[in-house]
Amino acid sequence: MFEYINGVLEEIEPDSAILDVGGVGYHLQIPLSTYDLLPEIGKTVKLLTHYYVREDSQRLYGFKTKEEREVFRQLLGINKIGPKVALNILSGISVKDIVYSVQTSDPSRLKAISGIGANTAQRLVME
Repeated sequence: MFEYINGVLEEIEPDSAILDVGGVGYHLQIPLSTYDLLPEIGKTVKLLTHYYVREDSQRLYGFKTKEEREVFRQLLGINKIGPKVALNILSGISVKDIVYSVQTSDPSRLKAISGIGANTAQRLVME
C-alpha cells in the first residue's frame, strides 16, 4: 500500500520515528539499524515502509534500506515470527549477518540476539 514515506523527521526513539508529511505525522516502528542511519530532527528523510494489518491493529514499519525491508518481510513469513520479533532480529544483528547465518545454516549468531532462543534461531535458519 505504501512504498515509502518522505518527510521531515519530527521525533525519534530507538524503536520509532515520526515523520511529518504535509502536516500529517506518520508514526513508524523502526529497527536500530535504521535508527543509526537517520539524520537529526528537522531534516528530511525517506523511509521505505511495510504496512502491517491485523484484526486489532494497523502499524507502519520503516526501513532505511531495501535489504532491511526485504529481510523483515521474509522474517514475517516464518512460523511464529511477528513484526516485534522481526524488528528485534534486525536490531540485534546486521542484514549481512542474518543472510550469512541462513546461508551457512549456522544459528549461533541468531541465538545471541536477546529474546531469540535456540528453537527460534533454528527455525529461522531452516525456514
